[in-house]
Amino acid sequence: MKVTKNNILVEEIKLEEKVRASGLIVPVTTNENDEKTRQVSVVQVADNITNINIGNTLVVNKYAGVRVKLHDKEYQVITESDVLIIL
Repeated sequence: MKVTKNNILVEEIKLEEKVRASGLIVPVTTNENDEKTRQVSVVQVADNITNINIGNTLVVNKYAGVRVKLHDKEYQVITESDVLIIL
């Protein structure tokens, strides 16, 4: 399996919920004030992309990419232009 062109294969990072002292469960997002982004982990990168590496954590638009299921696992294929921040 190999991604082509300027594509990146990623999997979403599941962030854990916070439980406040009162017992209230607060879902955690990439930025608690901004639910328009999400964090993903890089699984594979096209050969022509040099500034992103396997294992990098990226911040991308919440709706970026195309979901694919490979070997019973869910991934997303995003483009280099979908990347907002490399953490």
